[in-house]
Amino acid sequence: MRFPIGHILPIALALGSHIITATQIPISMSNEAEAPLARPLNTLPPLFDTLILQRSSSIFFDYLREVPSVSTRIADLSKNSTLLVPSNKAVIALGWKPERGPPVNTPSGKGEVEISEVASKENVVKWVEAHVLPTSDLDLGSKELQPTLRDGKSVTIGRRGDLSTGSEEWKDYGVVQGDQFVPFQSRIEASNGVVYLLDGAVDID
Repeated sequence: MRFPIGHILPIALALGSHIITATQIPISMSNEAEAPLARPLNTLPPLFDTLILQRSSSIFFDYLREVPSVSTRIADLSKNSTLLVPSNKAVIALGWKPERGPPVNTPSGKGEVEISEVASKENVVKWVEAHVLPTSDLDLGSKELQPTLRDGKSVTIGRRGDLSTGSEEWKDYGVVQGDQFVPFQSRIEASNGVVYLLDGAVDID
């Protein structure tokens, strides 16, 4: 039998008048690899991992993964963000696909037009970036415009009229878009930001 070389100890075994020397008996045969360190129980996952677990917003996450600048950002623990995430029902209710953009005016009325692959990717980037704020320190009651990752696009976070739920403060708020109010449905904290699930989507016009 062969044993691993190293850490060996010669042992003399006396058998009657004969001496047998064993020089290949190992002290330790443990070659097991160290187990990976587990995440501390008090540490929240990053935004990217948080979205993986949200089945109700999987459509938005699929689009987000097509935008490397955003998917990389929300996985980076050194960069904080606030995500305004439309639910699957909200995306379907749009009536148009983010890669095509909103319906445009055509000679026969509003409808779809042919777009290139490049334009399709740009539309996805614009739509996703409009739902990401480059900060997690959001003052919900400030009534100030909040810039998004999309150049020139800001959103307004406001209260649902003068009504208050009387419970957690965030439940009174949502995205204000003209006369439209898109309420926050849930709030999920992550190690590098916050996710607000929306019952609607941010306008990109």
